[in-house]
Amino acid sequence: MPNMKLTTDSSLRMAPERRKHTYGSSGILGRILATTSTNFCTHQYSNIFGLNETFMTDINARAEKCGYFAFMENALTFPPLGPLPTAPNSSEPGCAVWEDIIDATVYINPCFNIYHLIDYCPYLWDQLGFPSLGWGPSDYFNRTDVQKAINAPPTDYTVCGDDSLGLLNPGDSSVPSALGPLPYVIERTNNVLIGHGWLDYLLLANGTLATIQNMTWNGMQGFQKRPSDDLFVPYHPGLAEILYEINYQPIPAVPATNVAGAGLLGTTHTERGLTFSTVNHAGHEIPEYVPGASFRHLEFLLGRIPSLTTRGDFTTQSGNYTGTTPPQ
Repeated sequence: MPNMKLTTDSSLRMAPERRKHTYGSSGILGRILATTSTNFCTHQYSNIFGLNETFMTDINARAEKCGYFAFMENALTFPPLGPLPTAPNSSEPGCAVWEDIIDATVYINPCFNIYHLIDYCPYLWDQLGFPSLGWGPSDYFNRTDVQKAINAPPTDYTVCGDDSLGLLNPGDSSVPSALGPLPYVIERTNNVLIGHGWLDYLLLANGTLATIQNMTWNGMQGFQKRPSDDLFVPYHPGLAEILYEINYQPIPAVPATNVAGAGLLGTTHTERGLTFSTVNHAGHEIPEYVPGASFRHLEFLLGRIPSLTTRGDFTTQSGNYTGTTPPQ
């Protein structure tokens, strides 16, 4: 849903200059949409946040007073009622509920990860060094052998690039994508996919959907129907290997590496050349958390399958394995 970044130190505090970053309700996606949609997410995953009743009562009252509930109810109407009004101003006194929820959650779960809601202590070690606060070597894609294996030109790789560039740079005067660039790409290709993980608390799924509902492409505004079709991700032989490890637990255990989940893993919806797909267990980085769904997204974009609802194997699978039933 929203569009802000945390500082990368272990304190999980927002950098002051980043808290100021915002777009209007027409652009993808800013701090305002992060805040307007945050209460929906917090209620949906209340057992994960674990915030006490006194705090939530206060947050709900403030969100109501600041106009967030009314704005999101209007924004998530199918078909849309018309262009969205100006979003509530989250910089008004008492309206910074998104930041306050983050602060309160860190007290409860010091290992809270804004990029993946269900992370708990201890910090997970990460080969890429990010987004886990457990860090790691952070140089995996800088390895010459890795760059050669993926046919990448030799480069100085950094996770998420340089903070001085892009959306966080005050000098970036680019037009927000939903105000022109994105509709143009959709109309030229009729093959655009926006994927979103439900466990992302940096960008919130309903905020992204609200932006889509305020965007006009191919002659109409927004989606005419609420996204609800099942996203199907094929099963694969690696799942049988993992089940064997779980059931028999050989010691020493063999590391499981083929860890792509399968089955009905989210939703998908396509209208007029734009597909919006949510992924249940994914956070900010879908390929990292639910690689099978990400690979299926790629197959769809390449035209190898007609729809993300398609039941069947991955198009790269071979042999007698069927991707429509769980492994036995």
